[in-house]
Amino acid sequence: MATMSKQKLALFKIILTALFTALCFIGVYIHIPMPTGFVHLGNMICILGALLIGGVYGGISGSLGMGLADLALGYGLPSFLRTIILKFIMGLIAGLLFKLILKKKLNVKKLTIILVVILGLLTITTITLSIVSYNNGFVITYIKSGKEVVKTIKIHWIIPLFTGIMFIIGIIDLIIEKKLGVLSGAALIASSMGIFFNIFGEVYIKAVLYYWVSSAYSSLNDAYLYAVTGLPSTIITSVLTVSIIGFIYYPIYRATKSFNPLDYVTPLIEDTSNDDFDFDDEEKDAED
Repeated sequence: MATMSKQKLALFKIILTALFTALCFIGVYIHIPMPTGFVHLGNMICILGALLIGGVYGGISGSLGMGLADLALGYGLPSFLRTIILKFIMGLIAGLLFKLILKKKLNVKKLTIILVVILGLLTITTITLSIVSYNNGFVITYIKSGKEVVKTIKIHWIIPLFTGIMFIIGIIDLIIEKKLGVLSGAALIASSMGIFFNIFGEVYIKAVLYYWVSSAYSSLNDAYLYAVTGLPSTIITSVLTVSIIGFIYYPIYRATKSFNPLDYVTPLIEDTSNDDFDFDDEEKDAED
């Protein structure tokens, strides 16, 4: 985009943040109901904003837009606080990781393969440990204040579920990256990490907030069980978010490139083709 003063650039980003806030509100308010939650496009719009205008601004737009939508839909203070926290961090993670990948010219394909391998191994390991510890658990014995203490630890099924979901999303990333190119790949891996935090937070942060803020849950376990019931809609929304980002980020970036406020995207991308651009190839050419 044309060079502008810091004041004008800041104002421009605030205007874009307000636009994405409104879009996030609409993305949540117009949703598909499910028995335990609903499927929406708010997360996708939040992450798209983080990739286009930066992690802080994208996070703010998701936080405010989806938080206000929760209030408008009558979900109350606990849901509003959860959304404010989760969506801001989700957008922040996606935007900062996207910036890191592009500025450091990291190999997107290798990063995704490493991520998929790690998640695959974690999924297999945690599933095995969960099955082994299902009945009796792992017994740990130690001495405290001169007395023997025996603790039983079980690997809860939610852990392999988390890693399994992210493994599937990683496979989707690899498939889409092969078809769409490196910039879309960077957007995919960044959005996947933001979504990973969101899935985690939709269970654990949600449970803690509902336990402390809401009077409907007398124990943390009750709040945790309630949070788990929303996982089906969270999973569908997450897979939908990552898939859509993979297909729409680059076309939207190209359409808005002339006024894109991020100074680390446009200089790195060829005008002609997203598919032909490769960070490793650039480095090899420079060495030659």
